[in-house]
Amino acid sequence: MTAPYRTLFVGTLVQDSALSTGGTDTLSGVDDPLCRDGENRFTLRGTTLAGALIATARTLYQKIPPEICIDETNKLANKAPLTPSLWRVYTTHPEKDTLKPEARQGVTIHAQTGAAMDEALFDMETLPPGTRWPFLLEVDTWRAEKLGVPAESIAAKALLEWQQHRCWIGRAVARGLGWLHLEDLRAYCLETEHVKLWPNSFESLDKVLQDIHGTVTAIQDLKQHFKLPKNETRKRFYIEMQGLIDVGEQDNGYGFDALSVSGHAANLGLSSWDEEHYLYPEGKKSKQCQDDFNPDNSIVMTYRNGGYEPFIPGSSLRGVLRHALSRHLRRKGKKIHAPSDALPDKIAKDTVNQLFGSVSKKEAKGAALLIQDSYLVDGKWQAAWLQHHAEDEFSGGVYGTGKFDRVALVEGRFSWRMVIEAKTPRQANLYYQRLKSILDLGEKGHLPLGGNQWRGLGWVKWQVNQVSEGWAGEFLTER
Repeated sequence: MTAPYRTLFVGTLVQDSALSTGGTDTLSGVDDPLCRDGENRFTLRGTTLAGALIATARTLYQKIPPEICIDETNKLANKAPLTPSLWRVYTTHPEKDTLKPEARQGVTIHAQTGAAMDEALFDMETLPPGTRWPFLLEVDTWRAEKLGVPAESIAAKALLEWQQHRCWIGRAVARGLGWLHLEDLRAYCLETEHVKLWPNSFESLDKVLQDIHGTVTAIQDLKQHFKLPKNETRKRFYIEMQGLIDVGEQDNGYGFDALSVSGHAANLGLSSWDEEHYLYPEGKKSKQCQDDFNPDNSIVMTYRNGGYEPFIPGSSLRGVLRHALSRHLRRKGKKIHAPSDALPDKIAKDTVNQLFGSVSKKEAKGAALLIQDSYLVDGKWQAAWLQHHAEDEFSGGVYGTGKFDRVALVEGRFSWRMVIEAKTPRQANLYYQRLKSILDLGEKGHLPLGGNQWRGLGWVKWQVNQVSEGWAGEFLTER
């Protein structure tokens, strides 16, 4: 007679944006390096994945059984001795071992000027979007059945959330990084007769899973197979916005909207001249431009779709939105603290701090607004190599050595995605209305983005194409 033994949830995590997870200090030269193992492989640790999965489960259920995870509501002093969790999440590495890390730069925006603050510059290592990570979760169904804990069903429900692109892992998920989704999700329900199949330390993990796949029928429709626990409660409400940022010629005939979002110094090495994507003066040879190309400021680039292309970091979008909303509310007489302020132990609960997060000593809270990196829609883009100089007021020529140049985009369409999460629909809608008042400015071209905003760049057009809402664990419906 057989009995439930283990349930294996298998799939592939795919990055919708760049990803950065903490590691130890290396010779990479950045403030926050990526996690690597002893063989110098990029690594997503099982503890990192387990923490993200439990965080997702807590958006679905009021209380997670202590047999899965012990938290403040399940004090050890009042429980039986600590035992291994019913969940075991395996450490994983990217499917391709030839990935090159990218340096991501971050700054703090000055509350008054809207420009980068001095001495507020930092950087981190990231892996580019599209990176794929094999995923494996083992549930101890033999022990779960004895304890009466629905460990399978809670895991299935949380993983189905990840299928709906509601998976956030690693650093700076509110600022664009760590947005993933789960593909090819399936489950293998092993019985005690399969004990020789799993685990098997004599074979590689891929070989063991291949043997299991040839013996045990895979369950593709998890929602129909696993019954959901009765204690499910609505705990997290989402409002998701999707839209576009258009860079290029204006439809009113008045020139074009150019954009310059500078990247890390390492990005200068990613920007190489090519005749397809860079404009150059008529009569000048492309080969000469290629030889001379060495801009002081380049646009931020990432590896995507088989090559390097420009993108807009979520942190850039986030900084602009926070600055604009703060300025808008201050004009109405509201007291708004800037991120750079020396905050008191307790601060007034204003919309900006609730929406974008607070770093107060006693009132520190995560952001209600998450913003993903913005990527090209169709891979098409054009850039110009702009020459600048400071003019001598007496001679009318270039002032001393005051000549510089920068690369700016003159054509491109970028898609963006933002998610508001709150405990109630009323609270989420309050955040949405505040944010919408600023996005309305963007639709009119009055929400500048990037560098050189007061010299003609960055006044691009924002579009809001879709707004959806719904509770965690459900499909979002269009408003």
